[in-house]
Amino acid sequence: MENFSNIIIYIRQQLRTSYDDAEATAIAREVAEHYFGISMTQAYAGTGHALNNKEIDLLEEILQRLRNNEPIQYVTGQAIFLGRSFNVAPGVLIPRPETEELVNLVIENGLPVPTSTIVDAGTGSGCIAISLQLAFPKASVWGLDISSEAIRQAQNNAAKFQADVHWLEIDMLKPETLPNFPIDILISNPPYVRKSEKLKMEAHVKDYEPEEALFVPDNDPLKFYRILASWGMYSLKPCGKIYAEINSSLAHDTSIIFKNKGFSNVEVIRDQFGKQRMIVCKR
Repeated sequence: MENFSNIIIYIRQQLRTSYDDAEATAIAREVAEHYFGISMTQAYAGTGHALNNKEIDLLEEILQRLRNNEPIQYVTGQAIFLGRSFNVAPGVLIPRPETEELVNLVIENGLPVPTSTIVDAGTGSGCIAISLQLAFPKASVWGLDISSEAIRQAQNNAAKFQADVHWLEIDMLKPETLPNFPIDILISNPPYVRKSEKLKMEAHVKDYEPEEALFVPDNDPLKFYRILASWGMYSLKPCGKIYAEINSSLAHDTSIIFKNKGFSNVEVIRDQFGKQRMIVCKR
């Protein structure tokens, strides 16, 4: 096998049947830098080191996983969220740019008091809870998830970033198990993709990421929002807020749930692509 004077071009060529050119280039760059310490500049200047036999074998293993549509984040074990590299693994949802917008919305709006209590329901990798604790170091932050694997990954990420977050393994669909202490901010990116929408999704999402973190039944797609609305009404402090990511095609129905529950101010917010992606509800 050649010595890869331009490893990025080589990887891109190997992935051309599975990814478009822009995505293949981005993946190639990440693989070259993460595994072999070769930057794009080095690759195109031909100054990167020649791969040894062990590295060549590793590269072929990586390429096979990528050709099988395994997400690059699971291959490298890392996903970038608000400029930080979070550990991720199969069984844990990969953080999305839309969720970064949700967290930034909380940061921009600020907290009622520096020592506010924040609860992240459905924490996954812990990216929301950890990012908010680092943004508001005096706040009491809690991360909840039904998955023990997600809690384990979140704990590892908290240790990595030295974030003081409390973790609870809890099923949101069992309201009697939810925390009943007073909350200032309740934030969530719950499952909201209808199973009928699964066919339209890319293979690297629907074939690899955890179903329980993504999909809801077509006959009850808003069940998590009903839980959030009920929980928020009895646990949020006066003027406390819910921030949640939503299915853009169900934005109106989602807002009705919170309005009917008694929230005084319900606002649907569009993301950077113009989709109705977030909802903010004030108690």
